[in-house]
Amino acid sequence: ADEARNAGPQRASRRRRRRRAAHAILAQASRSDNARDGSDSDFGFVFDSDIELRSQQGSDEVSSHLCLPRWRRLLRAASNELSQRIENVRAWPAEAELLKAAFTNVDAAGGGLRTDVQRFFANCLEALDLNGRQTGFVLLAAYKLLQAPDLPLSSSTWRLLLVTAMCVAVERVCSEPEEAAEAKRRLTWTVRHWGARLDRAEAVFLSRELCTSVDTRPSELARLYFELRGEALKMTPSSSDSTSACANFGTLPSSSPRPSGAAPPPPLDVE
Repeated sequence: ADEARNAGPQRASRRRRRRRAAHAILAQASRSDNARDGSDSDFGFVFDSDIELRSQQGSDEVSSHLCLPRWRRLLRAASNELSQRIENVRAWPAEAELLKAAFTNVDAAGGGLRTDVQRFFANCLEALDLNGRQTGFVLLAAYKLLQAPDLPLSSSTWRLLLVTAMCVAVERVCSEPEEAAEAKRRLTWTVRHWGARLDRAEAVFLSRELCTSVDTRPSELARLYFELRGEALKMTPSSSDSTSACANFGTLPSSSPRPSGAAPPPPLDVE
């Protein structure tokens, strides 16, 4: 009986501590934005602070902290929102209709359920072969880029749009141009059967005014992380949300380049 009476106050106390940690992270990310004059090319510094280290050491806050996010859980929430937009599409603004042709490819059309989006999104993230922190940031940045209202997201366009958004996100997340180029090469190789259509899609995507104005600074990605995490916690847990699926945004070593001559990954499943 005593344990039951204490459980409520203890949970409330943990929630307050987590909220304070979240506010501290968001505040620090905003200061980092200003310190770097809005530069969004190198995100690692956001997670190397005393705030992050103290939070990692406190068991009550680890589950809600950016340093140890369950990125597959975030992926489920992002995929769920994207699939709902695909399912509920009725009519686009005129500018979206004009863009539709650039992102339509018979080899990349079909599907759009949450499971379709989640599987394809996960395969693309794994194809990048980046470290855990960068993978999480690419997920967040690509998702943010896809929120633009002028994009014609539908069952016939979502794959090309997703891969294109990820290519742009990689450019914004990776601090070294060579690293970004190699990650993009690995990703585009897995969808090489799309041919020149992908190059055209990326050129059109980047030429949009709304693309250049999308905010992917650390403070915005931190805010988006907490938003997606909140949505993910409302969803029924799945086996992919287990602790073994955690990606450490802050401490995993950088990925090693694929050895010369190694077999490339097979094309992604687009059925």
